[in-house]
Amino acid sequence: MSVPVGDLVKWKCRAGGLPAPSIRWFKDEKELELNDSRIHISENNETLVIPMRSKFDDGTYKCIVSNTAGTITEKFTLKMSTELASWHWILLVFAIVLTVGCVGVFCFLFRKVRYEKQLRETITAAGLYYFQEGQIGSLNPDLSIGEQADLLPYDKKWEVPREKIKLAKTDDIKKPKITVRGEKGSGTHVVIGQNIVLECSVTVSQGVQIHFAWTTPLDNNGESVCLLNLFKMFL
Repeated sequence: MSVPVGDLVKWKCRAGGLPAPSIRWFKDEKELELNDSRIHISENNETLVIPMRSKFDDGTYKCIVSNTAGTITEKFTLKMSTELASWHWILLVFAIVLTVGCVGVFCFLFRKVRYEKQLRETITAAGLYYFQEGQIGSLNPDLSIGEQADLLPYDKKWEVPREKIKLAKTDDIKKPKITVRGEKGSGTHVVIGQNIVLECSVTVSQGVQIHFAWTTPLDNNGESVCLLNLFKMFL
């Protein structure tokens, strides 16, 4: 008989008589041992089982039944088969499907990554082109230039060379200088109810906020004092 590799092989050698016959199994004229790990003999030696047939199991098997009345022999020949077992076909189909699926996923991801890369390069190139060349044809005459500055072409002559750009440290920033000009001890005598105008000349290196306030107490000369508060304006 021809059995595919990996399939189950099972033979039965039934016999009856008085006295009860003994059954022995041989392979290629060599008696099989009962404790063989690959070949199992059971049911009072009537059944021989090979759970998973391999190429090493090929040969001629013989069952010898004997008692005082005589001897009966039956032979079984096991040959290699080129056919694959059913579970081999299942594994083969699964492997093919898995391989095709992996290749398909890889191709999809590869094309997706390449497409996204090309798209980014195209967008970057288009953005750089429109930034340098502008979109003069899209200008709206009803709007001001300031509202459409992004549509104007870029001119490199207005660029500041990199070597001329210097970043100042915090310690290098000087505090603003404030100078208040006025005559020392100068004052104005007015009558209650009379309008007055005070002038104060201030020279500053940065923007300041000027605040005038009258103090309620009198100075040593019995005159009110005008306070000039200068507050630095942080830009």
